[in-house]
Amino acid sequence: MRLFVFIAGVGAGHSSVGGSSGGGHGGNGGQGQGQPQAGGAHDSFLYPTKFGNNGGHALFPHRAGIGGGRIYLRINHTLTVDGFLVALGGDWGSVASGGGSGGTIHIETYTIDGSGQIDASGGAGYDGSFAPDGGGGGGGRMTLYYMYNFYVGK
Repeated sequence: MRLFVFIAGVGAGHSSVGGSSGGGHGGNGGQGQGQPQAGGAHDSFLYPTKFGNNGGHALFPHRAGIGGGRIYLRINHTLTVDGFLVALGGDWGSVASGGGSGGTIHIETYTIDGSGQIDASGGAGYDGSFAPDGGGGGGGRMTLYYMYNFYVGK
């Protein structure tokens, strides 16, 4: 079961039957086809704390891409990332809807190592032939504070 919660506010995507916009966070969301507004960028770039924002939605079943989550890591010695550390925005959920923006990843560590992937990208907006296109979600915010860097991943 997936729970979708739509909260309007700073950075939320705008809804329209003519193509809804994507949510914004670290950057602006994409404009939907025929939608003059998009979710705006917000949150601190030095110490981000916000979740990603939902995209706009218009047509039944009224589901847009959901915003990404928050990850806060404070590691006393070495953080090794050999897998995936992600706070991705969700892709569109119904026709003409926008993607959710990426969330927040905040890392404080003495040493970072590994060859994995750290990602807070936004989700894709609707891109099909049944309705106007939706805008993609804006990227999230990531901060990384460290003393030594041996990380070779993405």
